[in-house]
Amino acid sequence: MRSFLAVLVLGRRAFYRPTSILDERFTPIWAVSIAGVIATAIWLSFLAFRHIEFSNDLWWTFAMDANAPRILRATFLVVVLATAYLLLNVLQPARPEPGVADAKDLEHARRIIASSDLTVANAALSGDKRLLFSDDGDAFIMYQVAGRSWDRARRSHRPGRACGGAGVALSRAVRPPRRPHRVLSGER
Repeated sequence: MRSFLAVLVLGRRAFYRPTSILDERFTPIWAVSIAGVIATAIWLSFLAFRHIEFSNDLWWTFAMDANAPRILRATFLVVVLATAYLLLNVLQPARPEPGVADAKDLEHARRIIASSDLTVANAALSGDKRLLFSDDGDAFIMYQVAGRSWDRARRSHRPGRACGGAGVALSRAVRPPRRPHRVLSGER
C-alpha cells in the first residue's frame, strides 16, 4: 500500500487536476442519489440496532462498546453536513454560459476565411461555434464547449499542458497567409 502511494506521489505531476471536486455542480439526479445513499445507511443502522430502544439518553452515552449512540451521532452529523453542502451547491450563483457567434461575428469571420488558406476554417460558419477575434481583427480562433466544462477549462488551461479533461476544442488561428518579407537590395 505504501509503495502504491509513493508511486502516486512521485507521479502526481503527470495526473494534473487543477480544479477542486467541490467546484462541481450537483444535478438533481446526483442530489437524489446522495439522499438515497444516506437514507439507506440510516435504515441499515436502525436495522442493525433494532434491539436497542432509542431515547434521548443515547445522545449523551459515551462508552468504548456503545455503538448505537455513536452511529446516532454520526448519522446526525452526516445528515447536517450533506444538507449544508447540497444547499450551498444549489444556492451558489449560476455561471453565465458564453454565447455562440452572432451574425456580425460570422460576417467578420467570413471575410477572414475568404483570405485564409485553411479549409477547416469554414466550420466557423456553421453557427454553433464560439469565435475569439484577435485585437487587430485579422484572425480568430473558433472553439466549442463540451458539457459543463466551461468554467473548469477557463481556469485550468496552462500553455503547453492539457486542460485536464476540460472538453474545450480549439482550432488553429484562422488568418490570411503571411507573406514572407523580402530583403534583397533594399526591396521590401
